[in-house]
Amino acid sequence: MAPVYSTETAVGLVIGTGNLGARLTGNDEPKNLYISRDGGLSWKSTRPGAYIYEIGDHGSIIVIAKKQVAVTEVEFSWDEGLTWTVLTISEVPVIVVNIIIEPSNLSQQFLVYGVVAPPQESDDQEIQTTGGKAFLTYMDFSGLHMKQCVGEDKPGTASSDFELWSPNDGRHGSASNCFLG
Repeated sequence: MAPVYSTETAVGLVIGTGNLGARLTGNDEPKNLYISRDGGLSWKSTRPGAYIYEIGDHGSIIVIAKKQVAVTEVEFSWDEGLTWTVLTISEVPVIVVNIIIEPSNLSQQFLVYGVVAPPQESDDQEIQTTGGKAFLTYMDFSGLHMKQCVGEDKPGTASSDFELWSPNDGRHGSASNCFLG
């Protein structure tokens, strides 16, 4: 199972794979992908199954891939997991081992690496001979997200793409922005 993950450049955004219930279930049990936008105070199930994930560009883009399953695509989200777009990364099924980004998590460029899935029954000779080979693909999303964010000096207003956020757990009412209690 993938760990709970966050990055200091995407404040409040946390991603994890897990299950709902009174106790944790085994790794072979069904899991879902969960995303929190408030530092882990609340969680939303966004995708069924176990995933590998990475966050880029201050949290503006999330890239995910099914874990331990042969796939030909990854998914990405520009809105913190509210909606997802499918992107084909291979003509033959691959098992994604990891998705990585430069260490500061500020770019919109990702590497996806893994191995070509073991061949299945197929009449296609190329697919039959590619199983077990390494797989690497580079994805650059910087050309897709055309709109530049505006209004960083006026967060929370209609003319701004930025929202106000305060680490508040709500125990002391909504008017109190007391940090950690």
